[in-house]
Amino acid sequence: MRLTSPLLCAAVLALAACHSTARKAEETTFQPTADGFVFRARAYDSGVLGVDNPTAEAERLRWLAEYTKDNGVCPAGYAITARHPVLKERVLGTGVMDVFYEGRCKS
Repeated sequence: MRLTSPLLCAAVLALAACHSTARKAEETTFQPTADGFVFRARAYDSGVLGVDNPTAEAERLRWLAEYTKDNGVCPAGYAITARHPVLKERVLGTGVMDVFYEGRCKS
C-alpha cells in the first residue's frame, strides 16, 4: 500500500506556503527609500524562529526577495548594507525581536 500520493504532497506544500505567506504579512514591513529599502521582520532571541537560526534567516531573506520582486523595487538586484536585530519586548521570558535589513539597489 502506498502511504503518500501526489495529491497529499501537493496539499501539504500548499498549506506550508499559505502559512509562510500569512506569517510574512503579519510579521514584516517593507519601506522603499530613495536608493533602496528598509525591511523589518519579526524574530525571537532563540528557537526555530530565532534571530540567528539559519532556516529562519533564509525565510526572512526569501520574504525580502519577494517584496522587491512583487513591488518592482531594485529591478537590477540589491545588496544588504546593514542588519540590526533590536529587542522589542520580552514575553514569558522570550525576547521578541525586530530585525531591520537596510538595502541599496544595484544600478
